[in-house]
Amino acid sequence: MLPPNLTKPKADTPSVSAPRCSIAASARLLADGWTILILRELFAGERRFDAIAANTGAASNVLSDRLASMTKAGLLSRKDDPDDGRRVLYGLTEMGLATCPILMSLMAFGDQYFAHGEPAVTLLHNACGAITRPGTLCSACGAAIDMKSLTVRWGNRPSATRLKSSRV
Repeated sequence: MLPPNLTKPKADTPSVSAPRCSIAASARLLADGWTILILRELFAGERRFDAIAANTGAASNVLSDRLASMTKAGLLSRKDDPDDGRRVLYGLTEMGLATCPILMSLMAFGDQYFAHGEPAVTLLHNACGAITRPGTLCSACGAAIDMKSLTVRWGNRPSATRLKSSRV
């Protein structure tokens, strides 16, 4: 018999052994592929719906639903674009910024197992100017890094993007 604060999970839902499993809660919030790609775009400085859609390949209805749920969950903020009142700008909240180590880990994993020696992204540490590997410390100088202290160079995009502008 399950404790009253737990319900029996559906057959396709992973079960958790504790009533409050932080890994399960995080997976429910972030494990959708669109969520990770949207976070990637926001960390790269994209803030507009059309740019996020173009870079992720998400259909408008899927992206709209995902942005709404991410905003409701506290990962994103949204505000009217001061240059065009018909548009909305999205940004990372404190909770959204806290996903940086997760994205860095995914990038490091992907670089190791899927990039075939040519990662799509090069990270430059702004403080020392060196190329660094994804992680929490600069691989050149050893200083702590986060997405705000990096410039990203996309292999398939026209120019480098400073990652400081992702917050609204």
